[in-house]
Amino acid sequence: MKKILIWALGKNEGVLYEHFVNWGMAEGRVASPYFDINVYKEYNPDLVEQFGSDNTCYYQHYIEQGKSERRIASMTERNIFVVAIENVLSGNTHAHLWYVYAIIGLYMLTPLLKVFVQQADRKTLRYALIFLFVYTNLLPMMCELDWGWVRLLQINIDKMKLGTFAVYAEFFLLGHYLDSYEQTKAVRYGVYSMGVIGTIISIVSTLYLCISGGTIDERLLGYMTPNVLFQSIAIFLLARQCCGSEGRLCKLVMKLSSASFGIYGIHVLVLLLLGEFGLDTMSFSSLFSVPVLAVVVLAISYCVTVLLQKIPVLNRVVS
Repeated sequence: MKKILIWALGKNEGVLYEHFVNWGMAEGRVASPYFDINVYKEYNPDLVEQFGSDNTCYYQHYIEQGKSERRIASMTERNIFVVAIENVLSGNTHAHLWYVYAIIGLYMLTPLLKVFVQQADRKTLRYALIFLFVYTNLLPMMCELDWGWVRLLQINIDKMKLGTFAVYAEFFLLGHYLDSYEQTKAVRYGVYSMGVIGTIISIVSTLYLCISGGTIDERLLGYMTPNVLFQSIAIFLLARQCCGSEGRLCKLVMKLSSASFGIYGIHVLVLLLLGEFGLDTMSFSSLFSVPVLAVVVLAISYCVTVLLQKIPVLNRVVS
């Protein structure tokens, strides 16, 4: 947002200050690392009751009283580790860190799921996967696309209260099935084809929904949509097939696999840092900026993860 203002108003400090006084405070803009109006509101609920949505009053209060009263007005005034722990416990983390909570849930369910996979034969696993696919992938997507009669069916199925357990269990069982049972060449190529079709659907359908709706529509880009699921299965089988024989490609897959958790964990930070240096998807045509940025972020995240893996204690977290 600061870059947009500089682009629009220039770097004249007087002009920027005038904009902040006249409009910036009312809009809740951050002009100092020592005062963030959102933090001031969060840690001073008595002021929220007093001032409500009148943002200007918060700035005035901090200048006249808040600073001398040592009220918390920015994260720089708090211990970063305490803040991090509070955010994790309250679920107030970056959106992509939902995966950490999913991992914790899976670890808690693993003893139960382990008994099931040890006792289940291939036919039983197939039944479980088909049911979970319909429940967690197919029906929710149809509901998102407003298929009325499907929504009625989904309401009744939701009464089963399978919820999040079914979502996490599906990927757990799917990974076990694909890794434990060798798939025929016909099945593999069928899955690869579905992965390609899924990719095309993700691109074309999202483009259509965005244009027809006049706004960003990411309904078919969710982790649990069938098209994304088939893309994931295709990549998994392809990687597994590549690792079936020794070679450079196999070594590359194994290296990326060992660093995948660390890459996922820090890639958003890398994106934010690159954005600070002016490199993002808006730097040039998105047709080129998106794949280029993806490769750059992957490379940097991988290198950082490899370095972290060499540090005692941390290597257990990112490996």
